[in-house]
Amino acid sequence: MTGYVSSRLGVAAPHALSTPMRAFRHRFPSYAGIFKPRLALHLIVINQCLRAGSIVAVGVLFFYATL
Repeated sequence: MTGYVSSRLGVAAPHALSTPMRAFRHRFPSYAGIFKPRLALHLIVINQCLRAGSIVAVGVLFFYATL
């Protein structure tokens, strides 16, 4: 069972780490077209922090649910 959890987290971790850069590349131009660039960056940072926090929370719940 431990191998299953670690393999799932091993697949999710790189995806979670690469997503913020992808979000900045793809969303910043459209956000900056609507809002001021500083606000656009602020919105992306908040969005990615909330996303990372939710991924960690679900990962922790998943880890304890499989024990």
